[in-house]
Amino acid sequence: MRSYLNDCQKIEQVMGEVYRKLAGVKTYSEKLRLIFERMARDEDDHARQLGMAKGVPEDVFFEGGRFDPEKLDELLRRAHQLLRMAEDPPRSESLMLETAKDMEMEFIKIHLQNAVQFRDAAMAELFRDMAREDEKHFETLDSYYETRKKTSRYPLH
Repeated sequence: MRSYLNDCQKIEQVMGEVYRKLAGVKTYSEKLRLIFERMARDEDDHARQLGMAKGVPEDVFFEGGRFDPEKLDELLRRAHQLLRMAEDPPRSESLMLETAKDMEMEFIKIHLQNAVQFRDAAMAELFRDMAREDEKHFETLDSYYETRKKTSRYPLH
């Protein structure tokens, strides 16, 4: 089970790196760069929390092992793909927003799926908290995108 948490932690670490790179793209608006900067810190915090979770006794882990390691492999692959997209040359704001929103929605789903499978209430709550934070990420990105589309004289680039 520790390998499962290792994979979860890797995904969070990669996403932190993705959001840090996006926060540094000078062609993005200041507001979006600040959003990405905050999200990078949140993903780093998720990775730290998962690192601490690896220290708990094995008997608090999943009920019946109903997790999907293939789903984690897919999310890790997509996180690395997003990291490549975030590197030079930077992609358009709209493409990165849509891609980040899709990833955050996947994180919400998997965190909630994980939360219901832990025997330990604290571990379940950890995953519910991460799902709530990822829901805030999704809502923030979506709100920014919709507001920018409505109010900008210039298209998202």
